[in-house]
Amino acid sequence: METFSDRLMESIDRQGCPITVGFDPRLDLMPPTLVRSYFTRYGETHRAASLAIREFNLRLLDALAPHVPTVKVQVAFYEAFGPAGMEVFAETLREARQRGLIVIADVKRGDIELTAQAYASAYLGQSLPGVTLSPGFEADAITVHPYVGGDGILPFVTAARSHGKGLFILAKTSNPTSGEVQNLLVDGQPLYERLASLIQQWGLGPRVSEAIKQWGPW
Repeated sequence: METFSDRLMESIDRQGCPITVGFDPRLDLMPPTLVRSYFTRYGETHRAASLAIREFNLRLLDALAPHVPTVKVQVAFYEAFGPAGMEVFAETLREARQRGLIVIADVKRGDIELTAQAYASAYLGQSLPGVTLSPGFEADAITVHPYVGGDGILPFVTAARSHGKGLFILAKTSNPTSGEVQNLLVDGQPLYERLASLIQQWGLGPRVSEAIKQWGPW
């Protein structure tokens, strides 16, 4: 099976471009005439906002697909509009993949093992105990946060490896207050550096469980 990293590099080489475009729709930054047209028809409702976002996204995908290798779709901007927004989120993932784009679902999931299995099933294709289902929101890769430790990461890594998908695991973020937690010293080393080493072990080790056992709790 071709790995996610291979597919990503092939797409970058094919397009001659290393850029990913974020689909983080904000109504106040979208064309006003587009937004007003849906509000006029459906009122200022979740449905109207979601339909405006849908049209904007489809236009943007058509314009971008010949030029960039990847898009990153941030789920929060769709959750804000409830079930209607999540339908547009799912459609945006699907339409982007149909246009040959590599799609990163920016969902920053992370939880204890069984819950992580459910998240992995939703986006990557991992089966929950007793059922085998296709992803509800299929993406080529997702963002994950690792602060529950290795057993919360294992289901994501297992699913990614099984289905040729990718993970982007948070280590150090750029927000102004990130250092309140991420710069804390652990045995004289900043937490984010220790975390980066652990992420490397998860990614490179022959088995994730062996990496978890080697590093132990942190």
